[in-house]
Amino acid sequence: SQTAAGTYPTWWSETRLVVHGVPSAPVTVKKGDAAVPFTYDAAGKAATVTLAGGGADWAVQLAW
Repeated sequence: SQTAAGTYPTWWSETRLVVHGVPSAPVTVKKGDAAVPFTYDAAGKAATVTLAGGGADWAVQLAW
């Protein structure tokens, strides 16, 4: 995600990332060097990561 620009404050309190077409549950999910919790839906083949806070400058890495 890119850093937000402008004068309006962020109005959201979390960001949810859903990755579709995932063949199996990730071994690790990280934001920077920190592990973050995730859920995996085997039937829907989707991994979901929820990041707390209203920040727009983040990167998440899923590894299998």
